[in-house]
Amino acid sequence: MTNEVLLKEVAPQWVVSLREIIPAHRTIGALFGKLYGALGPLPAEGPGVALFHDTEYKEQNVDAEVGVYLSQSHSVNEPLKTYQLPDVLVASTVHHGPFDSIGAAYGALLRWIETNGYRSAGPTRELFLHVTVPVTREDPSNVTEIQVPVEKI
Repeated sequence: MTNEVLLKEVAPQWVVSLREIIPAHRTIGALFGKLYGALGPLPAEGPGVALFHDTEYKEQNVDAEVGVYLSQSHSVNEPLKTYQLPDVLVASTVHHGPFDSIGAAYGALLRWIETNGYRSAGPTRELFLHVTVPVTREDPSNVTEIQVPVEKI
């Protein structure tokens, strides 16, 4: 499968989120469970999003943040926080298929960034555009947009 890469500006976006060190990328679902359990009646108005704050890829002890987009700021209780993600230039690709095969999309995206004279400039974002409930890593109908904030070298 080929992954088309787009360079695009992403506007500022309100998000309510929960950030923790998780054992591994594949355990991100448990963090989403905590987030949704703590949200209560807060109106999520966009896709779920995961942000990965480590500057290098890590297999274990991953600094991860999960959230949902909002149309405006809302008051929340800890450990949740509401803030505005900044506007940013991203290299982006959309992965259609199981989460277990998303590595190929990341590989194509990171090669494009390097080949075109960019470097990473912030936390990687995964936007979950389509996920069937109950969520499984093997679901071929998953659609995930990967966004890597970039700057020209």
